Amino acid sequence: MERSDAAGMAPAVELKVRAASTWAGTIALLYLLALPGPPLLYNGSVLCIAAAGLALVAAYRRGLLSHPAVRDVLAVFACFWIPMVLASLDAHDANRSAGSSALYLRFALMGVFVAWALTSALSRARLAVVLFCALWIVDALVQALAGSNMFGFPYTGGQLMGLFYPKLQLGVVLSVFTPLVLDYLAQRARTHRAWWLALVPMAVVIALTLHRNSWLMFALACGLYATYWMVERRWRPRLGDSLVTVVVVAGLCGMLAQHDYLAQRVGTSVAAVFGAPQTLDAQLGQRPDIWRTAAAMAAANWMNGIGPRGFRSAYGDYAEPDDYWLSHEPPKVPAHPHQLMLEVASETGAIGVIGYVLALGLLWRRYRVLDPSARARAAPWLMCIVIAIFPLNIHKAFYGFFMASLVWWVLAAGIAALHVHDVGKTGDGC
Repeated sequence: MERSDAAGMAPAVELKVRAASTWAGTIALLYLLALPGPPLLYNGSVLCIAAAGLALVAAYRRGLLSHPAVRDVLAVFACFWIPMVLASLDAHDANRSAGSSALYLRFALMGVFVAWALTSALSRARLAVVLFCALWIVDALVQALAGSNMFGFPYTGGQLMGLFYPKLQLGVVLSVFTPLVLDYLAQRARTHRAWWLALVPMAVVIALTLHRNSWLMFALACGLYATYWMVERRWRPRLGDSLVTVVVVAGLCGMLAQHDYLAQRVGTSVAAVFGAPQTLDAQLGQRPDIWRTAAAMAAANWMNGIGPRGFRSAYGDYAEPDDYWLSHEPPKVPAHPHQLMLEVASETGAIGVIGYVLALGLLWRRYRVLDPSARARAAPWLMCIVIAIFPLNIHKAFYGFFMASLVWWVLAAGIAALHVHDVGKTGDGC
């Protein structure tokens, strides 16, 4: 009788585990749904996931640390957060830096939950990312062709924003997720090579955002993925495939050249590179003055920086007398350095740079010990991380909420991808 009862209970227990896994994965993917929305919406999604992470910590307590993905999330988080705390001790704007460091803890809870949930729902997460990217791309194309997107957001012929209107975030987000889209297309292309043509509308949308940093991120993502296939998979492109690629790229460039705003953007960018320094400064949005000021901050506070999110308040103390931004009336003081590594160096100093390097080193070390099949699963996610925190990025503020939330979702998902093979080996029921 006991044996029969136990046998009868097993399916019920298994069903509960599957239901819990399904709900956990769904909660983790809420962030993607809210990402294009206003700050209140994606702030709320992060808080919901962080609350789920807090509930998870309360349920498992110290037992949660036996989960390998959770341990790595906390280790990587420490690499970024400890420098923030140390920089806050003598920050230029102590209240803002201390508040930013304290609120940053929500990303630890978010990361713990996403990593824990996606170790058993990684394939679903990849499919969700691809589908959301497809939705954003289709919506942006509708906006470009019809003058407004599916929600009525207008397009005046300038920078394409799609569902992310009125923010210039579409190109950045699509570029960060490009390796996952490429991996999905590579898998589908095994049955028919025409699947690769799905990359064309994505390239068109990113080009029409007129966001040069997104162009560079997209090119880096494609280059990284091609390098991965040539090194890890021993892939060598055939002559026919190469010719088709050249023809498609040439045709795409010719089509995009008909877009007045894009042609003007590319033309002024090329002219600025070979023109006078003043022209280059203008095309870079007068960022060189910001970079010089950030470098001065980093040099004067080389150990632990001026404190996270303290760039604006400290700007006037380190800017040169003829600084472009201070010459306005009233002065237009930048909120961040507009360059990732300068932001880390100026706001958290050498300690922050070391933490950044240690975090990447930890991820690389975990990747190198994986077997080939596990590497194939984890590599696209790790490439997304590299694109998001590539040191030469000039996207949104690294310590600001939008970019921090995107980075931590991708980081947690990437760490989950590194440990899918470890699920069930910990024996802790997590």
